[in-house]
Amino acid sequence: MISPFCVTVDCDSLHEHHAVWGLPAPSGPEAGVFYQRSLEEAVTWLQTRGLPATFFITGARVPEGVVPVLLRLQKAGHELGNHTWSHPYDLSRREACTVRE
Repeated sequence: MISPFCVTVDCDSLHEHHAVWGLPAPSGPEAGVFYQRSLEEAVTWLQTRGLPATFFITGARVPEGVVPVLLRLQKAGHELGNHTWSHPYDLSRREACTVRE
């Protein structure tokens, strides 16, 4: 018997990953590259294996025109999770009351 497992996809942009690691911000039109290319590749990979996934979405960073894609994910049996509205990365430098919000 196969052990149960969970596939999660963190839908952050390249800019956010660069910021986390202290790298210079990428140049060019990268804002929607995850939703325009990588998301479809991830869904295809999951579908060929019959795997459902949870996609964590940061509300303030969803590019225009992506809502229909997200609804298709949901209809295909994937779960959409709230990854906060703005996903600040510097919580260790913020006041406790801000972190609780």
